[in-house]
Amino acid sequence: MMQNDNMIEFISAYDENGDFYSAIRDASGREIRIRKSVEEATIGTDQWKRDSVSVPGPYGLISSFIDWEIIHIGGDSRTYITSNETNPLDRCR
Repeated sequence: MMQNDNMIEFISAYDENGDFYSAIRDASGREIRIRKSVEEATIGTDQWKRDSVSVPGPYGLISSFIDWEIIHIGGDSRTYITSNETNPLDRCR
């Protein structure tokens, strides 16, 4: 069976600043880094978190941020994580 080098790997590691991240890397060494909960806050009873997604750019890392908010629906303690972004890819165009 021939290989076509379409391999990807999932990584959990620490960066040079000691911050934990997850990454997806392809066979060419290109990498997408995901850092969860880079910021958190509780405003009243609302909980809020921010994740960052970074890729190498020509002058360093290019980062986008995803803001999450937990909302409570109904009275049975179920929670759902949401984002205000209608389509996060719109920011990349």
